[in-house]
Amino acid sequence: MIGDRKDPDASPSLGAMDQLDLDAPRHRDRGEAPPPSPPRRDDGRGANPPRRHTWAWLALGTVVVLVLALGLVLGVWRESLSQALIPSSELNQEIEAAQLALARGELSRPDGQGARERFQAVLARDPDHPAARSGLVAVREAALVQARAALADGDFDAARERLALARTMAAPAADMASIEAELAERESLEADVAERLQAAREAHALGRIEQPSNGALALYEDVLRRQPDNAIALEGRRSLLAGLLRDADAALDAGDLRTAVALVGRVVATDPSHLGLPALQARLGEVRAAGERSRETALRAAQAELRAGRLDAAASGFQALLESKPDDVEARQGLDDAAAMLAARAGRDAADFDFDAAADAIARAREWAPDSPAVAAAGRRLERARAAREELP
Repeated sequence: MIGDRKDPDASPSLGAMDQLDLDAPRHRDRGEAPPPSPPRRDDGRGANPPRRHTWAWLALGTVVVLVLALGLVLGVWRESLSQALIPSSELNQEIEAAQLALARGELSRPDGQGARERFQAVLARDPDHPAARSGLVAVREAALVQARAALADGDFDAARERLALARTMAAPAADMASIEAELAERESLEADVAERLQAAREAHALGRIEQPSNGALALYEDVLRRQPDNAIALEGRRSLLAGLLRDADAALDAGDLRTAVALVGRVVATDPSHLGLPALQARLGEVRAAGERSRETALRAAQAELRAGRLDAAASGFQALLESKPDDVEARQGLDDAAAMLAARAGRDAADFDFDAAADAIARAREWAPDSPAVAAAGRRLERARAAREELP
């Protein structure tokens, strides 16, 4: 017991933790011998580290390697995905330039700056570029639209050029057929119009103005029926109508109202909005008003001669009125009345056997009114009177 006493000043010690035998009391309680300790390997440092430390380091290294590999894969995948989804800035710029050219209507240019050439340049670098492919389709459609617009404006050269561009870009034949057919028809019509314009100019120079078939005015009218906006035909017709109005003015100066009215009517029927019409129509109205006053005066004078029995003077007055106005009803009636009165006088002369005076009166009355029943009756009376005179002793 004395040998086991410890130094009271010494610190208590539990010994090495790996030398503790936690199962010793249990084995002692059961009266069993403790299990033998596993052999230890000496690593040269006087200690043998536990095996679980080695496995921990292996697991940690594996995790690190997997993380690095996953990061590398993700980086490569992200780079390839970005390249697939986001085009390069140079292609983007080329696509934008092509779209701007398309918006400006510059479908194709010899210097390669047109929309078609720019889209094709993108496809040369990236054959599957969706924007470039759809852009070429848009260029093709725009070519057809421009061809129709040029055709509507009469620019046949531009229409043919746009059709050729659409054809080289494999435009549908159905879309091009209608434009090509209309272009051919318009070109044929244009050639025919050119021939007629030349013929109209030649007719005008030769003085053939109002001939129904080959006159200058008829030829210009035919051109305007085909092309209402033809500037050459419009100017040619305007010049011809101005000449007709000058002729009408000269006819008024000469007192030929009938000719002036006919010429003005021709101009009105052809171009009611001619600039020279208003002035001449105003003058024509004044002349007509003055002529109507003169007619009234002449008519009253002829009627007075008729009432006075001066038949020859009355007939002359009525005939003058009918010469200026053949459809003057009052003058025609007055002349018929004069013829009837002269025929009645001829009948009295025949009854008196004055056959020469009766025949002369009937002849004059027949000149005034060839279809007058009174004149015909006077002629029959004259014949009966002659027959009666022959029967007398």
